[in-house]
Amino acid sequence: MINAIDIKAIAFTYPNKLETYSSIVQEFNKYSKENDLDINFDMTLLTQENSTYSIVDFSTSIEGMLTKKSTKYDIFFYNSAYINKYINHFINLKDYIPEEHLNMYDSGILNLCSIDDKIAALPISIDISALYSNQDLLSTHKIDVPETWEELINTAKYILEEEKKKNNTDLVGYNGLVNDEDDGSLSIYEYIHSYRDSNSDMLTSEIDSKLASEAFKMMKRIKDEISSEYLYGTEELANTIEKIVDIKKIYFVSTNTEDTSIGLILIIIFIIVSIIMFLSLILLFMEKYEPLFRFLPKDFWIISVLGSFIVLCANFTIYGKVTILKCLLTMICLTVGFGLNIVPCLYGLIINFPLKNRFSEWIKIHRYFLLFVFVLIFALINSAFILKPFTPMITLFDGGKNYERCVMMDSFGLFVLISIPFVDFTILTSILILVFIEWGIKEIRFETRCLLAVASLNIVYLAIFNILSYFSFRSYIVWHIISTCNYTLLSISNYLIIYCYRIFSLLMKNEEEDMYGSIMKEFQDNNERFNMSTTIKSAVVSESFEENKIKSDTNYNESTKMFTENDTFSRKNERISIHSTSSAKIMLLLLYNKSCI
Repeated sequence: MINAIDIKAIAFTYPNKLETYSSIVQEFNKYSKENDLDINFDMTLLTQENSTYSIVDFSTSIEGMLTKKSTKYDIFFYNSAYINKYINHFINLKDYIPEEHLNMYDSGILNLCSIDDKIAALPISIDISALYSNQDLLSTHKIDVPETWEELINTAKYILEEEKKKNNTDLVGYNGLVNDEDDGSLSIYEYIHSYRDSNSDMLTSEIDSKLASEAFKMMKRIKDEISSEYLYGTEELANTIEKIVDIKKIYFVSTNTEDTSIGLILIIIFIIVSIIMFLSLILLFMEKYEPLFRFLPKDFWIISVLGSFIVLCANFTIYGKVTILKCLLTMICLTVGFGLNIVPCLYGLIINFPLKNRFSEWIKIHRYFLLFVFVLIFALINSAFILKPFTPMITLFDGGKNYERCVMMDSFGLFVLISIPFVDFTILTSILILVFIEWGIKEIRFETRCLLAVASLNIVYLAIFNILSYFSFRSYIVWHIISTCNYTLLSISNYLIIYCYRIFSLLMKNEEEDMYGSIMKEFQDNNERFNMSTTIKSAVVSESFEENKIKSDTNYNESTKMFTENDTFSRKNERISIHSTSSAKIMLLLLYNKSCI
């Protein structure tokens, strides 16, 4: 069969069931050869002996292959318990298989392979569990086969007590196969299903329902009275149910507060921050604040704030059940949002380069070209994730709560994923270099200081984000909070430093000016009060001075009159004195002359 069509299948089974699958392969190839179909059927059988897989690991691997649209296998054999995970990847067999062929299957069994009238698989084998009893012991003690759990407990207790009297202590009253393997979980569901009112209740009974609670109470009685096994020892029923639920349940954070209210709280914070971001854009169009935003054109300020908002939206993508689309949207929000938020800052530094050059002049005229280049780079990166999508991978923990994360399984996808921080660091490094060159420019002194802080913080955030992506946290709530905090801090810190800090600085400056103005006004008021007091005192002094001046003038006139009279008298006396003196001199001269003779 050189030109034969090869059909490849994969299955996971237990060693005791290998014959079931190998016989299918042999019978089909024999039929194909006898009828010249030129079809060769080949199956890869995985067991716990030839692989490290468990049935849960195998189901996760199948989901990964289906998500990546792998063509390695044509047919998948899987447990019907995982039909919900695979239903969207398979075709509806009702459109390809004749109805008379489907009618060959029992409707109840076929329903296990379908959801919402879509048949995604056909049953290949059925596992049936049976409760069997020791007929010899029942006959010896003349007891009928028990038909209820209550009858089983009473029958087992009676036979055990009677056999102990005969020194037969090797008997086990009941073995429900409740172990740590996959069969243990199936046994638990068998207990629950035994309490259903009808067969139709089999698929609707949840493990944490009232019906399941009654089943677990009976399991507790069986363990305490006639058995030695129990999945979780002597713990309380509520804790036991919770741990059993944890075995298969996949937890996630949502606005539903049934498991945790953290999702609703974070959504409220997101809404408040988003409203503040968009309302703050009004300041761009207020004349009072225009001088603060000269570093960039108004449209680039809007784009930068929009980028912060898009990064913040990444928080929405990790709410609810993890899907391939949500994984892609997370990367789009983080990469495109980061580019729109940071590239306008790079533009502002380029056009303010201290040395005149053609590149800066050209970018100033064609500013959208720079933005388009980086957005295009991030768009190409994200388009690669469409071709090589992420896989929602279950993170399993013993004794913990399982949750899903986005994991890149493809080698090319990993290469693209690694290129993202390289592009981010290139942008941030360019900003740091330009900040260093333009540090001394007075006109953009404020911007260079802010962008130094932005670039440094973003490098730290990106480093933390990439490091944390390699860690698994036992708590899905802790993982969600850490992821949310990382996205939120990246968004809000950039928004505050790039856009809001300049507004805060103006308000602080105005507050200082108001304080200074208040001090000056108080000083002026005090000065005016001082001047008024001085004026009043001066008026009083002036009035007193005028009165004294009048008195002084009167006294002065009287003094002048007296002085004049005195002066006249003095002059008369002076003339008399002079005359007397002259007469004396003449007399002396005559006497002198007389003596000389």
